[in-house]
Amino acid sequence: MSGEDELEMPVQAITLPSKSAPKYIILCEMPCKLVEARLKKKATNKGNDRVEVIGSHMWTKKKYEDTLRGDVLVQVPKWSTSVYTLLDVDPSDGSVSLLDPSGGTKEDVNLSKDGEEWSAVSKEVIERFEAGEALVVTVFAAMGREVVIEVVAEE
Repeated sequence: MSGEDELEMPVQAITLPSKSAPKYIILCEMPCKLVEARLKKKATNKGNDRVEVIGSHMWTKKKYEDTLRGDVLVQVPKWSTSVYTLLDVDPSDGSVSLLDPSGGTKEDVNLSKDGEEWSAVSKEVIERFEAGEALVVTVFAAMGREVVIEVVAEE
């Protein structure tokens, strides 16, 4: 598991079906985007509240499902998004050079792969950069990893 500094305060599983639920949780010991959470019927009259939770892994998009007791604490990862201007792309290894709004460069972000192939966003970044477009990318950061999740033309 990752370090404590990468996690926020945990939440009770019973709060996951609400509109104020976190977008990302640790499900089956994996960092996941919360796709669905719904209350299940109690097994007995005096039974515990149960919550059926479905999530997709942050990086691989693999589906995870679990049923949790309502009083269980669920870990919540810290996450952020940032927007950068794309300076350069190396299609051989997926490394990108980025320019932040304050004028500094960022060299430690790579494009993501789906197995052996580039992800759809990564393919789009490579194709549009090679076509000579000026691009702005959105980078998602969580659990010590950063990935390009969106690309748009620079205005």
